[in-house]
Amino acid sequence: MLTETNSPTLRERGASALVMASAILLLLGIGAVAIDLSAGYNERRQDQTAADLGALSASLSFVSPTSASTLATSALAIVAQNLDTTFSAAEWEAAWSGCTDPGALDPVPAPTGWAATTLSCISADFETVRVRVPDQLIETALAGAIGADENRTSAVAAAKIQFFGPAK
Repeated sequence: MLTETNSPTLRERGASALVMASAILLLLGIGAVAIDLSAGYNERRQDQTAADLGALSASLSFVSPTSASTLATSALAIVAQNLDTTFSAAEWEAAWSGCTDPGALDPVPAPTGWAATTLSCISADFETVRVRVPDQLIETALAGAIGADENRTSAVAAAKIQFFGPAK
């Protein structure tokens, strides 16, 4: 039985509804950010897979008797197959030509017909091939409401080439 001493006053009525509405909005915001972050992590995983396969493909081209430009062509083809992008040919060339890799080895020649003469993000020395996938921008679906309009990802992979001589 409610008495005047333990009943809510008129000012306190509905306070829990405001708290619940605020909590629901907060949870929806956290959920939106989590969805967009997981999409970014998925893109990063795809970038890493493409970089790994590109480095392996380029290392196979490196040890076969081909020209150095085939190394870049091989890596670019494999990365393109494994990235989920909608780049046109001009955008693809611009992304790779503008890509810089601070840990690059010796840049390799760009494919025939490209404006750039060398590619920094596909590099090699005598025993290693390194591939850095250019930055990928992922538009956020829900986190734009809090000002996060896009995620940026990239990946780097290196394949070491080791030659073995005859057993002694």
